Order: sequence, then structure tokens, then C-alpha cells
Amino acid sequence: MVTIKKVESKADRREFVNFPDKLFAGNPHYVPELKSDAHEYIDPKKNPSWQVYEGQCFLAVKDGKTVGRIIAILNERSNQMHGGDYARFGTMDFIDDPEVSAALLGAVEDWARAHGKTQIHGPLGFCDSDPEGLLVEGFEEQDLSITPYAAPYYKEHLERLGYVKAVDWKEYLVSVPGPEVRDKLERLSEMITKRFGFRVQSFTRAKDMMEISRKFMDLTMDAYKDLYGYVPMQPQQVDSLINKFFPLINPAFVKMVYNKEGELIAGGVAMPSLAKTLQRTKGRMFPFGWADMLHAMKKNDRMELLLVAVKKEYQGRGVTALLLSAMVKSAIEQGYRYAETGPELETNDRVQAMWKDFETRQHRRRRVYEKTL
Repeated sequence: MVTIKKVESKADRREFVNFPDKLFAGNPHYVPELKSDAHEYIDPKKNPSWQVYEGQCFLAVKDGKTVGRIIAILNERSNQMHGGDYARFGTMDFIDDPEVSAALLGAVEDWARAHGKTQIHGPLGFCDSDPEGLLVEGFEEQDLSITPYAAPYYKEHLERLGYVKAVDWKEYLVSVPGPEVRDKLERLSEMITKRFGFRVQSFTRAKDMMEISRKFMDLTMDAYKDLYGYVPMQPQQVDSLINKFFPLINPAFVKMVYNKEGELIAGGVAMPSLAKTLQRTKGRMFPFGWADMLHAMKKNDRMELLLVAVKKEYQGRGVTALLLSAMVKSAIEQGYRYAETGPELETNDRVQAMWKDFETRQHRRRRVYEKTL
């Protein structure tokens, strides 16, 4: 028999955070989340999203052992912006047992009904900066450090319980291009710069990068507002995101574009891949994980692309070519060979068109499911 319990105590939160490590023990493709981030995410005292939205964490227990976990989330601002009467589920993991998955999702569905909701979708987080989408292709690929792994049977369990596809995200492995593509990007960049007077800003100091971070986040929220389920973050959520990610970013991989009036119109941010570091350290930075992370930030051949945003009225005017050209130059200077995109909506033709001249491999796919209650 499966028992569902609310996560309430410190011991419950520890069990919630550590469950995937037990579930995927020995799996070479699983990348543990940074433990400090995972604990902060489910702690209402530390994660500002709990001050903005309502949620409840659940554990599934069978024969005295934890066998699953899930979060139920209520984001009414998303419903108001995009329509529907949804609750969300996220941070979902479970053993290959239909009784367990049915109990976990049943608990979220009951919670949603109790809050007056008639629909449910996920995996989604409180906001777009949280992990979202269920891995449905690419189980044999090493995962990103910013996305959650999933077993192939997750998809089967959800569909058996009546969940259907809402939308997919694609992910690409992009090779740093050779001279021909680089020269093409350079020529295009020079033409666009001359025609429109755009200017690309690169960074060498973390201080300068941090000073522009809030303006860049404002830009991304405006550029992303029409994407599936996206909701602009509140100031406290923006501060939390900046404090979480920007210290891990090499300033060389932050590029901003300004128009001739000096207005910020686009930006791109990448960071060195920390996937192997998180695997080696099991997501723990103390006592020795920080040294491994610092090494990965200085010497690496793979980066993870976090954000690319272009102001609406400047989309389709070659701004992405400026960003790509500048990013490629920095990648070559620092010895990078590959970049991995974060999840890109399959319907977002503009962002996927960025890679048309690059050697790419679409190696993962993630999906949001939905169900009418």
C-alpha cells in the first residue's frame, strides 16, 4: 500500500531532495542537482516563489521506504495571462510502480480540485526559471546541470493515467563552428552594425556583468511573455535567480547588444557546463566540491546556453547574428568545442533558426503534459 505524506519537517525535506540520488544510483546520464539549491527550492523560508505562489510538496512511501516525490503548485497569474484553470505539478520522480505514480499524481489532482481547479499540467515549476518539462527523448545522453533527468517509464505512467501532450521543448548539441561559418557570421555582423548602429558589449569583470543583470532580466521577461506558461517574475524572484546563477557565469560568456541610442535590445548568457562536476561531487560543494567547480569554470570544453533574448521590435533584424558571432569568438578563445542549448519550445521558430548554419544534433526532448480533472 502506498501512503502519501505532506513534506513538513526538515527530515521530510532532506528525504525529498535526496530521493533522485537513490533512484538513479549508478546511472551515468543522471546529473544531481546542486544540493544547496535543491534544499532552498522547497524551503518556503528561502525560496521567494513560495511568497508569490501556493504549493505543497508530497512524498510517496511504500513498505517504509520513500518511493516517489512531487510538488503541487498554483500559479494564478499564469492562468490569467494564458487562459485555462490549471494547477501545476513539478519536481516529480517515482519508482517503476503504477500504484506509486497513481498515488502521487492523484494527491496533486485532489489538491488541485480542493483549490477549485479543473485542469492540471506539468512538469512545471513556480516560474519559467525553474526546471520544466519531462524528458521523453535522450535518456542515453548526459543531462544538463540545469534540467531534471527522468526514466523512460515516467512517460508511460503519465499517459496511462490520462495525461496528454501539451507542448514539447527541443535541446541541441551545437558544435563550435569552423572558419567558414565564423567568417559568414562576422560579415553579417559587420553589415548589421553598419546598417543599424548596433553595438555589442562584452565583459571581463564580474562586477560589470552583475550591474547589467537586472536590466537583462527585465528584457527577457518582456521577450518571453508570450511563450507557453511564462509568467514574469516578481522582484524577489529575479534577485534570487541572479544570486543563484550569475556567480557561476564566466563574464566572457555574457553578451549584450545596444541600439545607437544606447538602449539594451538583446542579450545572451552562457555558463561552463557543471554536469560532470555535479556527478563527481554528487551535488555537494563542501568540503571539496568548490575546487572541482572552480576548475570546471576555468577549464572546460562545453558550455550551457542559459538565456537568449531579443526585444520584440528588434527580432528578425539580425541581432542574434551579433550575439552568436561574439559568443563564438569567446568560445574559441577559451578552448570550448560544444554548446548545449537549454530547452527551446518546438513552436519557437526564431530561436531554432539561430542554429541553421551550425553543426547541430537534436539530442533531447522534454514535454509538458496536461489533463482535465
